[in-house]
Amino acid sequence: AVDGCSEKQFRAMDADGDKMIEVIYASGEDEIARIRKAPGAEDISGDYNTYDVTEEQTIDGHTVLCKGNDGLIYTATWTDGTYSYAVMCNAGMSAEQLSVWVEALA
Repeated sequence: AVDGCSEKQFRAMDADGDKMIEVIYASGEDEIARIRKAPGAEDISGDYNTYDVTEEQTIDGHTVLCKGNDGLIYTATWTDGTYSYAVMCNAGMSAEQLSVWVEALA
């Protein structure tokens, strides 16, 4: 669950052999966050924005690449060796919130 989100949309994609699941959290028309999981070790975020800060953090034994601005993380990606994960938050998230999501997905 994501605070302030009244809706969740689940999607499973299989295009050209690429498989991915995604959960989109929204409040009305506003998308709040997206979580993705796919086989492999590639960046599956689809976020091509430029951020002021790009740094790695170790969370729950995973090396997580975090991208953000002004002390907030907007995109985080990591792999467990079998699957790739991505968490994106339109309003940005704290390091503490990201830790909760990484631990829940691991």
